[in-house]
Amino acid sequence: MPDFKVIPYDDPAALEKVLNTNGNNVAAFMVEPIQGEAGVRAAEDGGYLRKVAEVCPRYNVLLIVDEVQTGLGRTGKWLCSYYENVRNDILILDKTVLCGCYPILTPDQKSSTFGGNLLACRITMVAVIVVDEENLASNAFKME
Repeated sequence: MPDFKVIPYDDPAALEKVLNTNGNNVAAFMVEPIQGEAGVRAAEDGGYLRKVAEVCPRYNVLLIVDEVQTGLGRTGKWLCSYYENVRNDILILDKTVLCGCYPILTPDQKSSTFGGNLLACRITMVAVIVVDEENLASNAFKME
């Protein structure tokens, strides 16, 4: 993507170095708690998310946590970032909550993914209720 810089995963010092030299030009840092592209890669440093969550505000940089693959109980907590008590500025759950169960667009449509779609919003609400009432996060934790 244009204007995106790749920071090595699991290296909060690399993030700090970039922000220290170019922080005035950085709006946000986006990270997946567990990388899911080309396999599953969890941070080796147990405090990685917490450390980047501490670095970002020092440079007035927003923390965006992408929990598309790890959110809604998949790792045993509602959000994977909860394991490190991280509060993000922006959370990405994206199409996670609909699990591909509802068609969002047809090829001839131009729109935002779920913008103004009341049925998609209602499905999302019900999905969250089911995850909660059926203790799916707890079940995922036990399956580990």
